[in-house]
Amino acid sequence: MTTSSRPRRSKFSEAFKRDAVALTEEKSVNIVAKELGISYSALARWKQQRRTASQSGEESLSHSD
Repeated sequence: MTTSSRPRRSKFSEAFKRDAVALTEEKSVNIVAKELGISYSALARWKQQRRTASQSGEESLSHSD
């Protein structure tokens, strides 16, 4: 059995992602990420995906997370 050197990615629900992105309307992405214990890059990506989805009329954020 071989072990991967890559860390396992966490899975977050659509509701968690949506709520986290919504919090960035009141606080910075950096602060929200720290408060929720998630990475800045993940939250920034979810926010961008939500912005792109809303422009194209989609709802889902679950592309790779």
